[in-house]
Amino acid sequence: MRIDFVSLAEVIDRTAPRVDVSQDEVDRYSDLPTDGGDLDLKLARYPARQIFQRSRAAVKILKCVFDTPATVRWYDRSLPGDPLHSEEVRKEIWNELRHIAKMEQQFKRDVIGRRGLSPRWRNDTSHVDSNALPALNLWPRLHDVGFDKAELLLLFSKQGILHNFGAFSSLEEARTSRPVKNEWPPFRGEMAPILDMVVRKVEDPSNPLVVWQALKMLALGENPPYPICKYKNDKTGIEIFQNSNKTGTQYYTKKQLTRSLKDFYGSHKVHKRT
Repeated sequence: MRIDFVSLAEVIDRTAPRVDVSQDEVDRYSDLPTDGGDLDLKLARYPARQIFQRSRAAVKILKCVFDTPATVRWYDRSLPGDPLHSEEVRKEIWNELRHIAKMEQQFKRDVIGRRGLSPRWRNDTSHVDSNALPALNLWPRLHDVGFDKAELLLLFSKQGILHNFGAFSSLEEARTSRPVKNEWPPFRGEMAPILDMVVRKVEDPSNPLVVWQALKMLALGENPPYPICKYKNDKTGIEIFQNSNKTGTQYYTKKQLTRSLKDFYGSHKVHKRT
């Protein structure tokens, strides 16, 4: 039977949002602005919350897949054709999950170390936040190795692992059912953390004009969040840093934003939150 392959990257992406992290713990490791609105607070909290959720999700997946009698098969889809069952992939998945699981402690050590420095460096958070975020889309191998989705989801169900794939009670049900559709667009690239936070805050995230206005206000602020450098104009776009070392810049345009939202929502349809 042909398998329904699911990559390790997608498994983490669909498991992490269901991991509870207390607001108090996030705030302890976030550099919260002394003044600013709700959006500024959400942006400041994003790195810690994202890392804590992904690290803890990796721990849950490790224990579920490697520490239980039930087993799943491992697959590699890097070669042409159908994904290949490979026991060698087992070691790779183990190592990648362990690496992600350790990110929370590394992030906490970085924050504590930075706060012990001078006020000048203590207030410069962009280099730590951006480097610490586990950008799974930048790790190509995480998209090549994975599982038979039906087998994995049935194991998740037995072990009580929460996720955003949907709930199934049998292999056949898992193979024939449709997963839950993501509520928010899957942004990629340097602007992903900012876009992710903005669409969750604005009244109508499917409207490019509404989202662009929120981005514009951030860029016009006194201390724009990384990777935003400054606002140029509506035609040229928002100047952003190409990397965390801030060695080059490029422009993020309204056209790029519109295309991303249209790909996810289709033609504009009001998506007001209730």
